[in-house]
Amino acid sequence: MKKRAVLSTFASLALAGAMCAGFASCGSETAESIKGEEVTAEQWAAAFGEESLANFKVEMESEASNEYEGFSSEGTQKTVVSIVGEKQYVTGKISAKVKGEVPDELKETFKDVDLGFDYYYDGENSKYIDEINGAWTYVTGNSEIPYMHAGIIMEELIFSNNYEDYEYSADKNGYVLKEERAKESYVVKFKDGKLKAALRTKTVESVGVKITSTMSAIFTFGGQEVTLPAVAE
Repeated sequence: MKKRAVLSTFASLALAGAMCAGFASCGSETAESIKGEEVTAEQWAAAFGEESLANFKVEMESEASNEYEGFSSEGTQKTVVSIVGEKQYVTGKISAKVKGEVPDELKETFKDVDLGFDYYYDGENSKYIDEINGAWTYVTGNSEIPYMHAGIIMEELIFSNNYEDYEYSADKNGYVLKEERAKESYVVKFKDGKLKAALRTKTVESVGVKITSTMSAIFTFGGQEVTLPAVAE
């Protein structure tokens, strides 16, 4: 395993409010460039059904900018999650850069980050498996190592999976929420009757703080294999 406690800078702050953005791992295709198709309520329900979600891959990227009084932090994260039934394999990279003078009490939270990570999720037993000191071990997520499984990721990325909550937008090339949400926007795209891409943008402002995040993902259904490693006793 390659992650360390410095993961806290981007993950606990940017990741908590954003997981993904303008992903381009599929050649020149990005979540934003994909032209989503209109689907029926039945196709929508099938796309989010257990059979469709039994085997798929989601490729994600996020960008987040945090502006505080006296300092700022910018970060990106690329993550690929392969899902087969209850089993998941997660791999990716995180980078973050801090500018300005960080107060002493926040220096453990705001740090420069440049690291990779990979771990498994055993959904049947609700446990994460990470390589610690050369051995695969059951681990528990915390504020510094926020392990995530696909269910949490999907909740962050897609506000609702109910067909009735959306309407197709030709301008956005996908489905948008009928009821606008302040400082948040969501786009869900389908292709060949299957979920293909999703995007989210969010801006949070309060006294002395501004957090801007962009999120996106591209989905591929079928063809995935996940074999959980043997865990050291």
